[in-house]
Amino acid sequence: MKKILTITIALLLGITLNAQKLKHDGGFVRHDGSTVVQPGVSYSTEFQAVIDEWTSLGYVAGADTLAQYDNMLTRILDTCNVDAFWFFAVTNNDNGEALVEWINPGVDDATAVNTITFTKYEGVASNGTDSYIDLNYNASSDATYYSLNSGTVGWYVRTNINDASYDLGARDGSNYLRANINTGGDFIITMNSDGSMADTSPGAGMWIVTRTASDAYQFWVDNVSIATDTDATTGIPNLDLYLGTYNLYGSPSGYDTNQFSALIICEELSDQQRAEVDDAIRDMMTYLGKAV
Repeated sequence: MKKILTITIALLLGITLNAQKLKHDGGFVRHDGSTVVQPGVSYSTEFQAVIDEWTSLGYVAGADTLAQYDNMLTRILDTCNVDAFWFFAVTNNDNGEALVEWINPGVDDATAVNTITFTKYEGVASNGTDSYIDLNYNASSDATYYSLNSGTVGWYVRTNINDASYDLGARDGSNYLRANINTGGDFIITMNSDGSMADTSPGAGMWIVTRTASDAYQFWVDNVSIATDTDATTGIPNLDLYLGTYNLYGSPSGYDTNQFSALIICEELSDQQRAEVDDAIRDMMTYLGKAV
């Protein structure tokens, strides 16, 4: 009797293990091809909220990848106060999974207008003609930590095309928050003012602009200082920020096809904070094998 019971249990275990073959990223594959996170794995409260929103949209990732996402988010939140954070370089975007906002998921998620281009583990881009992403975030009315004379906007861009169109931004009267690369290869960045800093574009990577005073802001790429400027603040545009274009008085103006992997809006960053945020996002892109 014991021998029969032992054989039966062994057979059942064999069937179960064959039905759930361990993937390279730590998840298990069901018969229908979907993936389930390993049982017993726990995540930070903040990232669990992101997982819950993804689950409601039908998105599931392997446990190892989820742990890396969680590590990135934890590093960022341990470093600074964040208003909004999007990480677009996920597995799929069938139901808007890549557009989930990670600080208040399910409430402040971004919206694709027309058909955007999504690439697994790389991110999102406009089609260059009529599509863009409405971040559903108004820096004038939605911010807690970003303010007129103190704040940061950072984005990871995998491509850097000189097309005279805008990566992101909004304009309301003389109040600008925008960034673009012109056809000559120069970047133009304006932050809560009507003046701009401009210089030769440094190329793709982790771009971070932080305002440190009413008459001072700085631009960094991959932890390297690119430019500083003294344009005085005039105001924060009271409009949603668009990505892949520029929100000009409520309408998109100029589309580019640069590919974006992440975007953060947060408090003013010290050099140490900026370096940690930069490293956290770039480490994640390296893990995914998509760093530039």
